[in-house]
Order: sequence, then structure tokens, then C-alpha cells
Amino acid sequence: MAMRVAVLFDNLGPYHVARLNAAAGKLDLVALQVRPQSYEYNWTRTVTSSFATETLLKENPSHLSWTQVGDALEKRLGGRMIDAIAVSGWSSLPALRAALWAHERQLPAIVMSDSNASDVRRLGPVELTKRRIVGCYSAGLSAGVSQRDYLVSLGLKPEAVFQGFDVVDNAYFAAGAAAARANGTLPYIGGRALPRSASGRYFLVVGRLLSRKNHAGLLTAYAAYRKRVSDGEPWPLVVVGDGPMRGDVERQRAALGLEESVFLAGHKQDADLPAYYGTAGAFMLLSIKDTWGLVVNEAMASGLPVVVSTRCGCASTLVRDGENGYAVNPSDTDGIADALLRVTDSDRNARMGDASRRIIADWDVDRFARGLKDAAEYAVAHRVTRLPAGHQTLCRMVADINEWRVRRPER
Repeated sequence: MAMRVAVLFDNLGPYHVARLNAAAGKLDLVALQVRPQSYEYNWTRTVTSSFATETLLKENPSHLSWTQVGDALEKRLGGRMIDAIAVSGWSSLPALRAALWAHERQLPAIVMSDSNASDVRRLGPVELTKRRIVGCYSAGLSAGVSQRDYLVSLGLKPEAVFQGFDVVDNAYFAAGAAAARANGTLPYIGGRALPRSASGRYFLVVGRLLSRKNHAGLLTAYAAYRKRVSDGEPWPLVVVGDGPMRGDVERQRAALGLEESVFLAGHKQDADLPAYYGTAGAFMLLSIKDTWGLVVNEAMASGLPVVVSTRCGCASTLVRDGENGYAVNPSDTDGIADALLRVTDSDRNARMGDASRRIIADWDVDRFARGLKDAAEYAVAHRVTRLPAGHQTLCRMVADINEWRVRRPER
């Protein structure tokens, strides 16, 4: 009989449903979402679930309470036989409450994490607090190599941490991109059409317009790239996404004289993205802070070379310099411009796109399913049975702080 594992996310978007569909083939899955809509992402679910979903809170509250989430967990899971519970992240109120709920019922808890040691500035007291909390999980499911190492540094045994948390449905993006490529019709963007010559020859960026996504550095580096092109026309740049920094991006585009070469496509749903991946020539993500960067997975599955900031958690795992793209310092304008020149070389571009497909093949939704299954089996066999004194008080304090942080608008 398959193990019964409850998996908790804040809200189930297309990424999560694709992963959980794969996991449902290996586990008796109980999928939980805290709320029916994401407070962070404006996504529409287009992936059909092969599993039942429980929603803890039927409304979409702006503020969560410890008691509220605990009561909802008991209502949804209290009468079920569960072997283990897996939660996303270590600091959110729902994750902390669910992990403690599991401990109260002598069930092992699994932390799923894509944080690494260098994604933000790490402070000693915070790391000590995190170490106390993370050490109470029985196993971990990390995004990649650096994320695994970070969980180990926080107290989990190396053999207790498995990989594959941050993956996408590679087949979906590969098929959609191939169809768009065969069709050859370029997306129509903001009332403007890309020049026909741009088919397969434009840079693509996908991400919300937030300060941490570094669109300012992106436009500066792109302008520097255009000045260096000596053979042929510079590639246009298409930016997919929307957010509070859109006005800043538009003003900088105008100041740099890039109105005719930088196209702002706005927010696009999961179903619309393959048309962009399939008609682009290379992909960029230059964030100054990004725990992973799932759009890089999507681009690689679509067969694109990638230029990725070293501050993105996926860079150390997915980007192989000179093979499928380049990992760049997001503050190094000249280095980024050089990387853009290199990926536009036609022979190198094709080789790098093929390399992206090969590398990302090992990071598919089945890897999430295997990683979750292995983590659950390990957790059941090596369950943490005792919590340190004051653990519940510590968890509630961290949960309250995190609730305050997530309610602040992000720019």
C-alpha cells in the first residue's frame, strides 16, 4: 500500500499541480492549500488535477492566525490516517503550524525548501533560530545542490535531504514551444508586432516587475549589448510580466532610447508562455535575489540558451557556463553584455539550446515525485520524536513576524 502523505502549499498554482500529479502516481496524496487564491501570484490554474484538493480556509483572509490554521488542519486531517506531512518553507505561519500539528500527533514532518546560504544576507541570530526550527524536521526536499547544502548546515543530516522541489512540467513547455516554433507566428505585444526578422532571434525575460528582479540592470546591460553589435541587427528584447515597477521600467526604456527595441508584453498566464519560449532565441533572468527561478526551467525545457544571475538559486545547479548559457554577476553590465553577444552566435546558440534540453531532462516533475517519496520513507523511518523546550513559543513568534512581512507590498 502506498504511503499517505499530506502536502501543504499556500495556494496550488500550475507549478504545484504538475508536481503533485506526478507525486500522486507514487503516493497516496492528500493535497492541501491554505487559501483558494494566491496573495502573491495572479495565476489561473490550467492544469487538471489527478488528486483531490482540500482548502483549509474557504475565504481568502488577508491575515492568518495560529488558532485559525490549527483548527482548519484538525478539521481536514484529524480523521485521516496520515504517514507524514510535507510543508513548503520553514517560516510561514501555515508551515510552522502544520509541522507542529504533525509533531503533536507523532507524525514526521518534511520541509520543502529552495533557500540557500547566499540568496540574502544571513544574520547570526536568525540563522540560529532557523537551525532550531529546521532541526525538528525528520527530512527535507530541497530544490537543488546549494539548497540541499543549506538544509544540512541548518541541522538536517545529508542522507535526510533529497532533491527535486523546484521543477516544472518539462514536456508541457517543450511541446508548446515546439508547436510555436513550427507555427512561426510571433506574439503580438502591447498593440505592436515584433519585426518578422525577430523569429528565433530575440531575448526573452519572464518575471514580475519587482525591484529584486533587476529590470533596471537588465535594460542597462541590454543597451550596452546593442552598442557592441558590429555584425547584423541587435536582437530585440521582450519582457513578459507586470508589477509595481512597470512605470520605472517604461521611464528607463525611454531614457535609454529603447522604445523601438524593448517590448513590454505584460502579465501572461501559464498557457500563453510557450508561444514566447518557442519564438525566442535566448532567455535572461538577472535577479539580485531569487531563491530559484522556475522560469529558467521553463526556458531550458523549451530549448533556449540562458543567461542567469548568480544570485538566482538555480544557477549553480542548472547553468553550465559555455555549455547551455552563462551565469553572470547581475551588477556586471559589461559581463552581461558580453554574454548576450555570445549566445546570439548562431552555431553556439543551437548547441546551447540542445544542452539546455539535456540538462533540464534530469529535473522534471518525476524528480519531485521521487524526491518526495524518498523523503517520506526516510522521515517515517527516522522520525524526530522530541522537540526542544519552548519550541511552540518560538514557532509562534516566527510565524507572527512572517505574517507581518508577507502583508507588506513588494516593489
